[in-house]
Amino acid sequence: MVKLDKVRLVSQLYGELSEQEKLAFARLIASDGLMAAVPGIQTIEDFLKDAHVGPMKCPHCGSLHVKKNGVVNGRQVFRCNECKRKFRYSTNTIFKSAKKGLGLFMDYVHCMMEQLTVRKAAARCRISKKSSFFLRHKLLDALQGMEDSVILDGIVEGDETFFSLSFKGNHREEKNFKMPRKPHKRGTAVHTRGLSKEKVCVPCVVNGDSKSFARVCCLGAPKATEMAGLLNGRVARDSVFCTDSTHAYDILAKKDGFRHVKIPSGRRVRGGYGIQRVNGYHGMLKGFMYVFHGVATKYLNNYLVWFNLSRFANGSEATIEGIWNMFNATAAYQGSKRTYMKRPIIAPAA
Repeated sequence: MVKLDKVRLVSQLYGELSEQEKLAFARLIASDGLMAAVPGIQTIEDFLKDAHVGPMKCPHCGSLHVKKNGVVNGRQVFRCNECKRKFRYSTNTIFKSAKKGLGLFMDYVHCMMEQLTVRKAAARCRISKKSSFFLRHKLLDALQGMEDSVILDGIVEGDETFFSLSFKGNHREEKNFKMPRKPHKRGTAVHTRGLSKEKVCVPCVVNGDSKSFARVCCLGAPKATEMAGLLNGRVARDSVFCTDSTHAYDILAKKDGFRHVKIPSGRRVRGGYGIQRVNGYHGMLKGFMYVFHGVATKYLNNYLVWFNLSRFANGSEATIEGIWNMFNATAAYQGSKRTYMKRPIIAPAA
């Protein structure tokens, strides 16, 4: 009788909540891995099933010759007639082997939209700092697929910016790690002046529709072939590409066949064209990175794609957050904790 009274009390209190409070309550329960028959809550299985578009395809071999093969623990199992392997909706996604509910993933994406640090996001979602770190980079690694499909058109501006080479986090995790340079406190000047190997080159391109692309290229001053290889195919052929006088952009323009407008050294405008937008992008990017008190170079690409989605994209924050959540359901992902632990200090350019 006492338990029944508690259930009735909870039911009565729930009925007095607003729709927004009900959704927050549902997320709270889901983050504990529990089921709740309340509006706005889904299981991971239902979420992936609703987000699936087109015929079912084997995630291992890509074959369309698949069939249902029973239900295990409430989750549909499929079997491929070609490779004979079994899989679920969650196979090769970020939800594979997830021990928490869908609400945790949704809440963590919301924390990232607010640009919370690993510690603050962990406190908000009631998980450990290490779990917060791995969940963050699992989401960002999957998001790289969205960045790979970005092609800019119209009037496109390009320029490179530089970050100090950072080995943050390696000293504690890698027992045999040896610093390849003299150590210095984060935020202070590097030992060598100018564009030395202690600087990480990040080419950036943006257009008037708020599309943007940025990725780690190399250490120090970039070579023309490195820049052209990284940005190859990122600018549409019928675009106008505005850059400074760096020679690498000439090679890229000749290769991709678009109109190239070079802004003379010391100037930002030439006729009706300029590079103010990409310079403003650099300023916002540096401010975004400052919040995290330094970013390890091997994770820099992940933070670049995070910035491009959350700060330099069209739509409201709620719209962008919804796009991110739906992309999580369809993005291919095969990483693991070992992926982060053994990641090279300098991430490859492509």
